[in-house]
Amino acid sequence: MDFSAELYCLLHRGSSGDLEYYQRLCQGADRVLELGCGDGRVAQSLAEAGHRVLGVDLHPGMIERAEASKRSLTASARDRLDYRVADISQLEVEGLFDRVVLPFTTVFCLSATEKRSCLESALRHLRPGGLFALDTYDAQIFLDEDWGDDDDFVPMTMLTHEGAELTIFERTRTNLAEQIADVTYGHQIHSGPKAGEWIEYTIRHHYCSNGALYALLKDVGFGDIEVFGGFDKEPLTGDSERVVITARPPEQP
Repeated sequence: MDFSAELYCLLHRGSSGDLEYYQRLCQGADRVLELGCGDGRVAQSLAEAGHRVLGVDLHPGMIERAEASKRSLTASARDRLDYRVADISQLEVEGLFDRVVLPFTTVFCLSATEKRSCLESALRHLRPGGLFALDTYDAQIFLDEDWGDDDDFVPMTMLTHEGAELTIFERTRTNLAEQIADVTYGHQIHSGPKAGEWIEYTIRHHYCSNGALYALLKDVGFGDIEVFGGFDKEPLTGDSERVVITARPPEQP
């Protein structure tokens, strides 16, 4: 994973309402496994709420940032929170969990093969009666009549980071036949020691339809699958900004 964790975290701070949703989802749970924990934003909020949390991410820089920010938590929250650098599509960790969560579109960062193995791993690590949840965007946007790939970079925001001013740009280009969206972020630095530099990186999304996600969850063995159009469990519509899916392991005989 060859992008800068520092630059990624300047722009990607989750979706509105996601922290509160995962806190509600984990009420009554003891152990929580977060797949694709990034810099620990969700994991830390759950540890502060009293859960024992293991956050896993393949990017060493993300885990480094998570470990650094962990120091700001209370002593008891720090004791409940662990991180690990590992591939969530090939994950084997000790014990079972009451909740397994895959937040913030991480599911689309996995290829079709990786999605299946990741969800199989999530199911293996769930206690009987546990709950799995993910959130992502609705890939139907790429099929809408008004969708068009970006010819060039589009400015997203201007901000100041460590005393330097910079503009962040985004460019999305899709391969509809392969269901791939390459999202490239450009950072134009205007001031400070790196003034004049342009830094970019690309994140590849292997998107799929909501129906395909539902079918995959069912195929790997999940049951009681529910699909929502937001973090308040509202119905999924064409205007929904987030797709939220929950599922449970099969009932024990």
